[in-house]
Amino acid sequence: HRVAAGTYDGAALEWDPATGALLRTFPTDADTASAAPQPPTSPQKPPVPTRLTDSLLSPDGPAYDGKGMVFVANRDADYVTRVDVGGNRTQQFRRDETKFTFERTAGQTYFEDSSLFVCDPVRNAIVRIYLDRRQELYADKAGDTGFAGPRDLAFDPAGS
Repeated sequence: HRVAAGTYDGAALEWDPATGALLRTFPTDADTASAAPQPPTSPQKPPVPTRLTDSLLSPDGPAYDGKGMVFVANRDADYVTRVDVGGNRTQQFRRDETKFTFERTAGQTYFEDSSLFVCDPVRNAIVRIYLDRRQELYADKAGDTGFAGPRDLAFDPAGS
């Protein structure tokens, strides 16, 4: 009236053959049976992407700041656009010939200190942009090898 099976990790399982229901498990680390595990819940459907804005000039490398703002690089323009959750756009960071700034922007990522790291394929560099709009050359080579048109970048959970 019952079906039992063992597993490679040493547990024993008991089913009702009439219904196929798992009745009990006998784990290796206990002397008594435990109640049948609950079936897994169905996975939640992923959210449907929402368009925040449109009509951007050559958008590239969107970077989310974790606080409701998305920064979008513009490959063919001299600015980075900030888009809020309402779809409102601001040309947040611009190229400036009077001081060091990026030439063009491509892939970018937001860093935990609220700075933005931007690939600049014209300068062949990574440029760091701070909230006060100050910009600095962060890197233009790896070891002794110069970058050749960097396009994308990301940080791991440790910030590397």
